[in-house]
Amino acid sequence: MKETKMNILVLGNSGAGKSTLIEAIVGVKKNTRPGEGDTSKIEVSESSIWPLRCIDTKGFEYSIIEQIKTIRQVKKYTKTQIGQSDNDSREKGIDTVWYCVEGTARRVFSDNVEMMNKAIKGWKNVPVFAVITKSFSQVEEEENIEAVVQAFAKNKSVNLQKIIPVVAKPYPVNNDVIVQPKGIEELCNATLECADYAKQINKENRDRMVLEQKRFTANAMVTGATASAVLVGAVPLSFADSLLLVPLEAGMTKAIFRIYGVEFSSDLVSAIIGSALITKFRIRRSTSTVTCSSVSTPL
Repeated sequence: MKETKMNILVLGNSGAGKSTLIEAIVGVKKNTRPGEGDTSKIEVSESSIWPLRCIDTKGFEYSIIEQIKTIRQVKKYTKTQIGQSDNDSREKGIDTVWYCVEGTARRVFSDNVEMMNKAIKGWKNVPVFAVITKSFSQVEEEENIEAVVQAFAKNKSVNLQKIIPVVAKPYPVNNDVIVQPKGIEELCNATLECADYAKQINKENRDRMVLEQKRFTANAMVTGATASAVLVGAVPLSFADSLLLVPLEAGMTKAIFRIYGVEFSSDLVSAIIGSALITKFRIRRSTSTVTCSSVSTPL
């Protein structure tokens, strides 16, 4: 049986250590330079140790334009996933978010959390883990955690699960002192502990977005059919409009059924169209009677 992996969306400021964190978990060497963010597109990496699939993104920048690019990147990835075949739906979507905050720079601001929230807006209530990367100093660790708590407190719509300080790879302080990696196992285990909860939220989000897409497609199709019907009604014809309108309405009805995956028969479509035509006839007849009565009333 194929092992189901959790989909982890990794977000954070450019240079916050997202790629280094992913490298430590999945074992994939990423071409990044110290202190610089180098991810310009969505990169998906699977771990051979943990049942996790890490989705790396372009880092958030202080430039408004760059922030918008990152948010659009995530939204585009989401739409692409939802638009694909759902043969293996458990592998699609976003189960959890790791939001990386650089511990050494303390770049923790409420607007950064707001940017994250905008990027994952489509994935409502998705579990979020705040990862304090480059957490080399034990003295500053408690202060960093409190700073993260305060930043998230200003945005209560984020489903924050836990704050975890992490050192993704050995960091030499000097020739004698090397800060060893920490927090990786805690982060992965904490993420897996909420797997069932995260998968359920993921499914609800996917179902909701698929339904929204179907509704949008159906509305666009109805708008097009309505425009065609108006055109038919506006052009003088030597035969009844219904000869053109009935096939148009039948095609629209069948298309709506297909969009929502509803089985139908020709008899059902005919019954729906027939019912609609009778209703329209009654309305027109009632309107015509009222008009004639008002005109023929004796003075």
